[in-house]
Amino acid sequence: ESVTLTCNVAPSAQGDPPYSWYKDGAPIGTKQQKYTVVSAQVSDSGEYQCKSNSSDRSEAVTLTVSNGSLSQINEGDPIMFKCDTNLSPRRETTELQFAFYRNGHNVQGFNSSNQYGVPSAQLEDSGNYTCEVQTPTGSVRKRSNMAHIHIQGEHKQFLKLQFPNPLQHTTCGYTVVSDATACQGVTGQSKEKWIIYSDGRNVSPGMDSQ
Repeated sequence: ESVTLTCNVAPSAQGDPPYSWYKDGAPIGTKQQKYTVVSAQVSDSGEYQCKSNSSDRSEAVTLTVSNGSLSQINEGDPIMFKCDTNLSPRRETTELQFAFYRNGHNVQGFNSSNQYGVPSAQLEDSGNYTCEVQTPTGSVRKRSNMAHIHIQGEHKQFLKLQFPNPLQHTTCGYTVVSDATACQGVTGQSKEKWIIYSDGRNVSPGMDSQ
């Protein structure tokens, strides 16, 4: 992924190089207002600043590039994303704003919270997530590396039962409390009952005299 930093300090006087960029205090060979890191690598991580001849260096913003990650979440589980930043000690009080994206589409706009939550994950929540951080003036902005989230659909187990006697007037009902389906069928002079749990962990036959 590429990362673009924008320098919004006061421009230099005409004829002077417009802007200067620094990574970890060392000059970077670019004089443009925007500095783009194409196909960001882990080695591109560091503190970035910019300035012009008529301004001081901007606040340092830390760019952290890590290897992409894949996380698998079960459908219905909660998800919490957190956008972490590392400011230099002298910039610890710098106020930052955060935004979150799924597949490039904004899911939470810029605000002071560095967290984005999904209370109950659905299949459509699968995708590539990134966060973006900026200073209040928007003078420096960066986007995180991508994290791929896959929502695993719920797999239900179905039971196929064969009963020895022909059933008549079979009725079934699902109970939420026990998460089970209870069935009752009439065979001649007897009533046979079965309790079928949704995860298939137990099938309990029983018989009552009519």
